[in-house]
Amino acid sequence: MAKKAKTPEVQTEEVKAGQGVVVGTDLLNIRKGPSVNDRVLYVIQKDTTVEIVSEPNPEWYEVITPSGHGYCMQIFIKRT
Repeated sequence: MAKKAKTPEVQTEEVKAGQGVVVGTDLLNIRKGPSVNDRVLYVIQKDTTVEIVSEPNPEWYEVITPSGHGYCMQIFIKRT
């Protein structure tokens, strides 16, 4: 009887990457996922401060905004 290999547990702890502010656009779409194909959850205005939670890929941030949680393109966020 062969032994089953143990699968290591993967911890998915979110790491706070910092804060940023919306620049370069008057209104910024916050999406359900990190893609322009993902549904828009809500829109935030220029100069809104966001908490950057993670960078799921080189073009997107996962953020927490005053309106909730979602994803936005990095080019519209200036790190503070």
